[in-house]
Amino acid sequence: WINLRMARFSEILFISGSWRIITRFLAYLVFALLLVTEAVAVLANTPNVSASGQIFAIAGKISGLWAATLVITQFVFSARLKILNKIFGIDRLMVSHKFLGSTAFTLAIFHPLLLYQSDSYSFGALKLELWPELLGAATLTLLAVIVCTSLFRLFLKLDYRYWRIIHQLTFIAVLLAAIHALVKGSELQF
Repeated sequence: WINLRMARFSEILFISGSWRIITRFLAYLVFALLLVTEAVAVLANTPNVSASGQIFAIAGKISGLWAATLVITQFVFSARLKILNKIFGIDRLMVSHKFLGSTAFTLAIFHPLLLYQSDSYSFGALKLELWPELLGAATLTLLAVIVCTSLFRLFLKLDYRYWRIIHQLTFIAVLLAAIHALVKGSELQF
């Protein structure tokens, strides 16, 4: 449905080829920003949240939680469950899978960017104590490979078998994200 709408929108604006990809990416970006902005707006009215650095930290944590949630829901959308296929149809599920996967990746990118924008986190030398952050970086790198090979599979002339193997790296990414979340989860208090 979203792809169909986007295609019609692209046809109206005479957008084709790489511009269509840019238009879709901007749509994913806007959707992800709306999710984070809404959460920050709600939290900004909370009595404990006042400083702008704190808002960035909260927005970063929320974007990480949304990204993880959306990545996990990808398994449901792509599992080809008979009941979901009957209700929504496989085409709509796959379009949703693609849209939500790209949105999850966009939110995952915002996660460290917003956290390091806050006063609570800062860049520094790589140390062994920072292994949870490195695990998060590895997860983000895996997600980048998965999403980019999915969006540009035809352009890269990537054979379906190899694409599928790369796409199955999502299981490893979810495992790494779960470990990252369990270790860093104690910092989720707002």
